[in-house]
Amino acid sequence: MSGYQKTVGSLLFLPEMTIPAEMGDMDYDCSIDLYFGEIKPEETVLCIGAGDGKEALHFSYFTRRKASIIAVDSMPEKIAKANANFKIAEKLNPWFRSEYIKSIQGDALDLPLPSECVNLVVFNCLLNTVETNDLKKALAEINRVLKSGGRLYISSTVTNSPVPEKLKNDESLRTECLPDAISFEDYVGKFADAGFGEVQIRGRRPYHVFGKVRYGIAEDIILDTVELVAFKIPVSKEGLCCYIGETATYTGNDESYDDGNGHILKQGIPFNVCNKTAGQLRSLGRADIVLTPPTYHHVSQQTGKNSCNCYAGSSTEGKTASSCCGTSKSTLEADCCCGLDMPNTSLCCSAEKPSVTKKTLDIEYLYLDLDVCERCSDTDDVLSNVLVEIGSLLKTAGYDVKLNKIHVATRAIAQQYKLMTSPTLRVDGRDLAIEFKESLCAECGDLCCDSTVDCRVWVYEGKEYDVPPKEMLLNKILEAVYTKPEPFEEELYVMPKNLEKFFDGIERQADGCGCCKS
Repeated sequence: MSGYQKTVGSLLFLPEMTIPAEMGDMDYDCSIDLYFGEIKPEETVLCIGAGDGKEALHFSYFTRRKASIIAVDSMPEKIAKANANFKIAEKLNPWFRSEYIKSIQGDALDLPLPSECVNLVVFNCLLNTVETNDLKKALAEINRVLKSGGRLYISSTVTNSPVPEKLKNDESLRTECLPDAISFEDYVGKFADAGFGEVQIRGRRPYHVFGKVRYGIAEDIILDTVELVAFKIPVSKEGLCCYIGETATYTGNDESYDDGNGHILKQGIPFNVCNKTAGQLRSLGRADIVLTPPTYHHVSQQTGKNSCNCYAGSSTEGKTASSCCGTSKSTLEADCCCGLDMPNTSLCCSAEKPSVTKKTLDIEYLYLDLDVCERCSDTDDVLSNVLVEIGSLLKTAGYDVKLNKIHVATRAIAQQYKLMTSPTLRVDGRDLAIEFKESLCAECGDLCCDSTVDCRVWVYEGKEYDVPPKEMLLNKILEAVYTKPEPFEEELYVMPKNLEKFFDGIERQADGCGCCKS
């Protein structure tokens, strides 16, 4: 495993995730990029191709409920292998239960599932699994089981030129994904044929080159790996909307440019556009519109987010983007992706709009002193660094982080917040560390004139620390995000004797006893 951002593929970091060694037996180094926050706990995920079970295990980390992950495979031996690996994973991961994953024997062309039953589908190495002639049928079947607004994450290969028949018929090249590879344009077009209204290209990179000398062909064939996300939304009358990483920027003298089709380009601000809109803007030949070439990398967890209105056009005559959805919007917000005159669209500002639901993550840091006590001040520094490191990821996941630093300066404040030890970190009202110990703290002893006063010791992986390791706070905060804790009843608060001693000393000094003066 390798980071915080991706959940499958080059995974950087998932706290308390241990992958069984047995899950590498069928690892062909293929992957699909999902980003932090793209799998929500309430969603149901379908994995087509159970393999060794590793992808299903990763996905279950974020859902953690019975049958929230459905793994389908046509080969009984692979299902048996995956189920055996899930039992091993259960022993290695305290959070994991085999019941989170439901394994089913089935075929991609005839999925044994009811219509509109899953939120997300993952299909790796598509054209190495499904023949080209069956591609449309497989995609249509996936579209059938997806709920409205659902997403298909998929990887496959495309070629820069047609594959000669002699190579198509060479079964030894099947492991290189060549025989069934088609052009990028043909590949993307299959998604529109299957009823997907939007495609976002997540990545495109060279995978293999078949040289003309070695294979006796007219020209070199370059095989690219393409990863994309297809959204089950209505297809507009102009066709599928494909984002390939192009942007349009208005550079003229006005504040913005309105093309009359629902696209408002703010002066100097790059604006994500789909391939259709990019083509239309290029055809204008305007010197004050700069269009960047495709990067083949576009990531947005919401269709139409900061992007062009691909459902606009002739049907929007007499309407402006600022009146879209019946609300007044600034030019920066005028990229509404509702279907306007398209009936029954799932995106038109309805409750079913596939957006990132904002959730609040309340973090409380309670401390006795930041000026003198090194444990409190150093813990504060570690917490600040951790929140900087994962703040953008939590925001992407739909979390609004609220940090409340509380100086517990009096006995009354300690009673109000039911402080048990200092320093204390809580996420949504729960202490990050279930187990805590204390040891003598010379700085706090000096503050209250009592050398027997203790401060917190943090216990992590069997070791004790005066200051929590950064890895510990990262683990615990992310665990709090994705773990559904059992309800708890607060016990009657009784202030610990250690805190009683500390506040007794502080209050004596306030009364002018002079006990600490030489």
